[in-house]
Amino acid sequence: MVKKKKRVVSVDNFIYSNFKKAIDDLKLIRVYFWFSLIVFLGVTLFGAIFPVFFQEEVLELLRNIIGQTIGLGPLELTRFIMANNIQSSFFAMALGVFFGVIPLMIAVVNAYVLGFVINQAVVQEGPLIIWRLFPHGIFEIPAVLISISLGIYFGISFLSKIHKIYFSNISFELFFILGLLLFPITSIFIALFFLFHLYFNYIKYYLKKEKYLFLIISILISPIMMINIIFNDKLRNFWNEEYIDTHIIFIFVVVPLLVVAGVVEGLLIWSVG
Repeated sequence: MVKKKKRVVSVDNFIYSNFKKAIDDLKLIRVYFWFSLIVFLGVTLFGAIFPVFFQEEVLELLRNIIGQTIGLGPLELTRFIMANNIQSSFFAMALGVFFGVIPLMIAVVNAYVLGFVINQAVVQEGPLIIWRLFPHGIFEIPAVLISISLGIYFGISFLSKIHKIYFSNISFELFFILGLLLFPITSIFIALFFLFHLYFNYIKYYLKKEKYLFLIISILISPIMMINIIFNDKLRNFWNEEYIDTHIIFIFVVVPLLVVAGVVEGLLIWSVG
């Protein structure tokens, strides 16, 4: 009997193969990426032209973030930016399971805040300030949009799988609308509450994570969803495959982009400030 040689997977091969898979899988979310980009640009423009909504909340958010960065060196500032961006992007992807609605809301909130900041910068410094702001988002915005696209893709795909398994006798469009209407109201309210406080009171919740840990758990653990995932083989297999695939893209594409963005933004902000 001939002994089989053990297959040795090198670190380099592991990174390369997963990176290649992540790049190849990006084509699966291209429609959602362009949709997210259109929404993001549209809301950013709206926020820049009409910065009249949630003014106090946005200003408080910006004051808190600036207050946390005062006195930080380039390394600490870079680490602070990376941590915030990676955390926000991860939530945008992970919370997409709820019909893809929450990632879309995250896109709207981020875009409006960006538009608000552009408006204030132009008022104080003039239109040319936009070119100085551009380097800050050249890596961060694509990474965030990919995360949002992953969340929307995962949510729509998961809903489509449920439709095929249980409700194939009705159209997917009708099922989607009914799903939005009949989804547990408490989960939607919790999600809205969580999103609002995450972005408009970010620092307070960042320092006291236990305050929103319950909200995250409440959102992620929907009894109906969990029972279906546990007891339905097709749904469980789909969940496992899509969960792994989306996280591969996040780890090998989104995170590196956000690391580069953190370095660029940290150095730019530190050099100016």
